[in-house]
Amino acid sequence: RLMGASARVIHKVFQGGIVKLTAAQAQSLAANPDVKSVHKDAVVKATGTETNAPWDLDILDSPTATLDTNYTAPNNGSGVTVYVVDSGIMRAHPEFSGVTITAGINFVANVDTSTSCGKGKTADPTVNPANTNDEAGHGGEVSSLIAGATLGASKGVTIVPVRVLNCDGEGSESAIISAAEWIASTRTSGAPAVANLSFGVATADLNGDTSLDTAIQGLIDSGVSVVAAAGNGVYDAKTKTNVGVDACLYTPASLPDAITVASVNRMHAQSPFSNWGTCVDLYAPGELVYIASIATPHIPMTGSGTSFSAPLVTAAAAQVLHDHPTWTPAQVAADVTSRSTPDIIGGASTANHLLNVTAKFAGTDPTITGALYAGETAEATLNWTPTPTTVTYQWYRDGAVIPGATTATYDTTLADVDVPITVTATGTSSGYLPVTGTSAPFTPALGLVMAAGTPTVTGQPAVSYTLTADPGTWDPSDVTLTYQWRREGVDIAGATASTYAPVAADVGQTLTVQVKGVKDGYAYEKGESAPTDVIQSATSVLAYTPFVKASIQDFLSRPATDDEVTSYADQLSSGALTTNGYLTTLANSDEWLSAIVTKMYQDTLGRDPDPAGLTTWVSWLRSGRFTVAQVASLFYASDEYYTYHAGNSATSWVTLLYEKMLNREPDPAGLAGWVTYTNNPKYGRSWVAYQFFQSQESRMLRVEHLYQALLYREPDPTGWPFWTQTVLTMGDLTLAITLASSQEYWERAHVRF
Repeated sequence: RLMGASARVIHKVFQGGIVKLTAAQAQSLAANPDVKSVHKDAVVKATGTETNAPWDLDILDSPTATLDTNYTAPNNGSGVTVYVVDSGIMRAHPEFSGVTITAGINFVANVDTSTSCGKGKTADPTVNPANTNDEAGHGGEVSSLIAGATLGASKGVTIVPVRVLNCDGEGSESAIISAAEWIASTRTSGAPAVANLSFGVATADLNGDTSLDTAIQGLIDSGVSVVAAAGNGVYDAKTKTNVGVDACLYTPASLPDAITVASVNRMHAQSPFSNWGTCVDLYAPGELVYIASIATPHIPMTGSGTSFSAPLVTAAAAQVLHDHPTWTPAQVAADVTSRSTPDIIGGASTANHLLNVTAKFAGTDPTITGALYAGETAEATLNWTPTPTTVTYQWYRDGAVIPGATTATYDTTLADVDVPITVTATGTSSGYLPVTGTSAPFTPALGLVMAAGTPTVTGQPAVSYTLTADPGTWDPSDVTLTYQWRREGVDIAGATASTYAPVAADVGQTLTVQVKGVKDGYAYEKGESAPTDVIQSATSVLAYTPFVKASIQDFLSRPATDDEVTSYADQLSSGALTTNGYLTTLANSDEWLSAIVTKMYQDTLGRDPDPAGLTTWVSWLRSGRFTVAQVASLFYASDEYYTYHAGNSATSWVTLLYEKMLNREPDPAGLAGWVTYTNNPKYGRSWVAYQFFQSQESRMLRVEHLYQALLYREPDPTGWPFWTQTVLTMGDLTLAITLASSQEYWERAHVRF
């Protein structure tokens, strides 16, 4: 009502309005007691003006400002809306072919004859809100640095062109206030958004009018992060260049809650034209950077100015909001600043922070767990996401470094009683800024006294044996014990069980076991065993001893004598005798062959052999006249077995073959068939017995028996059919030697003996 029907009411970013009045009308309005102030509209100018040689953007992802021709963004800013409050956008430019660009809005008259680009044209003071076409090129250049296909730092954002600058890069204060009002009014409440303001006006030119600052602050208060260019200084007639001045002399650069950005060059030195001062929050590349130009739509050009520094920070702010969409503008500003590289800008006038978009670890400072009493182990727990790949630690006692306490755990001592203990951790990972945090302090209390036991170690000190720790007697008796095996006083990684099998790295050294007792309310204690004898290798006499004992027991069915153990172990250790050669010796010994013949007598004839018969059969087996299979068949086919055990009955005899060799009763058809063969002079008992002994069923049982006897287990699905076929041609002895030569047999021998 005060300003008339033509006024544009502003109510989101401040309480007021915009209207065209005569000087007299303005004076009259200002005199109204309900009006705080009336100000004439001011001219605002874009801050990017200098254009020259090439410039890359890869400095953005290097914490050390090193150029490597690569740029890796932590994310593409998707889900974030960026309002480019500028001269519009050139939608047809190739840089924007894949960019999401909304309709936006225009606050600039169609043709303004007061501008150079409007001369000679018919004046048209009307405003077409839909005309966001960039006639100056500045808005498109700024937008290309935010989201351009090849030049943009945050390619996934949604660009909203808000046109407030005309084709000469100039605009009005009222247009910008209107733009702020429109953004605050149309933006979805709570949606993550950034506004880029690459323009400025000297506060002196506003004659005390704070409406622009108030409107932009209102926009920030509505939840929109605002990034402002610091400004490009003033023209120096002597040098014919712009020279930077205090950014606090310009708005919106001077607004405290805006992120104000100054410019650096390729060598990360402050650009000569860049404004500076306490109002600057950080620096970003702005001198000779690549931009999309309407003059050369297919070839990037270079431009200079803080106008081009600001959009890079806008892109970084969008990346922050992508990860933290509910953050306030203050939180976004703090995060962008915290990622920046400090103290690297040459000639910086305050705010020596260079923009960096490298990802940050999320989370909080480390915490300390696991210790309440002195003597217990405190552990640093990291709370960062993702977990750093490399972490360094330092523990402190009352703020002073604890020498040597540089791991994730710290064993507290009596010196720590009633003293604050903290830990500082620093984490690093490729593609992330280093992160450092210090825990809150904890103060160990004095615990009850625990009496440690005296640990001892049993077992042979050689590779292939297993050593066992006895923790001794502890007081109290219900403490929780943990174990750590040590080699010459150094912890062995992963050796934390009560048993330990020495490995090659232990040979020639002594071992101990350290036992730690813990119990709530008690200071922990540790006990350590006496050292073992020097660990011997897997080829030592000591290591071969159980193998010799086991093989003689298994092959000869008796314990080994001391002389045998000493002789064979020595020969095997020195290499004078191979494992295969040793086992073959056992298998061809008179004792082994006599055992085979004796078993044949007992299984078939039910008696021990007579001396002459035993000697004869052993000589025939050694000479190769008969194989074990043939000897077995001859014993079963003998007249003595047939007469006294089968009662001269072919049926009874064949039935016994089923029971003895196949461990089952005969089936009727099989029994009848084999009886026929037995009574047929062309085949006879020897042939039938041999067929039974060498049948697949018999061989499978013999293979199973050898596995059980030597390895104490059933054959595996692969080994069983293989060896069943192999023993048909190579004999059972080959399988016995192979099984006894295996690592599995070796390990079992060391458990048995």
